[in-house]
Amino acid sequence: MRKFIISTILLISVTQAFAQENTLKNNYRTKDSSKLAFEVSGAFFEGIYIARLSYSLWEYGDISGGLMYRHVDIDQGFYNVYSPVFAYRQYIWKNLHLEYVIYPAYAEFQYSRNNNKYAAFRVWSECLVGYKIDFSIKNFRFFIMPQPGIGFSLYKYSEWPDGVKPKGYDKPTFIPQVYVGFYF
Repeated sequence: MRKFIISTILLISVTQAFAQENTLKNNYRTKDSSKLAFEVSGAFFEGIYIARLSYSLWEYGDISGGLMYRHVDIDQGFYNVYSPVFAYRQYIWKNLHLEYVIYPAYAEFQYSRNNNKYAAFRVWSECLVGYKIDFSIKNFRFFIMPQPGIGFSLYKYSEWPDGVKPKGYDKPTFIPQVYVGFYF
């Protein structure tokens, strides 16, 4: 919980400082961006799939919500993770932004040794830095948003057998995230 509070305070402090500076310079993201967008992402090589809707609250910030699914094979079996996704994106200069994402996730692990299923709950968090690239094809408006960052666990509870841990379970993890989407 302390990590969450510190991350939130840092994100708000830094983004507010940049937002005030940008207001004076009038350097903010693309003015003609729609308020509502659909985004998908996947670190497909990691078995992660995310779909979410985002809404522009104001010139410098978006909120988004959606769903995430992850499937991972490990030596002792496999696990599936299901989670809602909640995010806030703060623009700091033109389309350059910081994003904070939180996943309250439920996971099921299928243990290959005894074929039993085990449950886990985890609150995963990500701090990302990205840039939104807007473009049009005919009359449709799209975007690509590369945004790498760091992910870490805020809370975890597991009934999994001893010695079984998913990737990145105990330490901060690099997140190579790319979103693609379109505006409504």
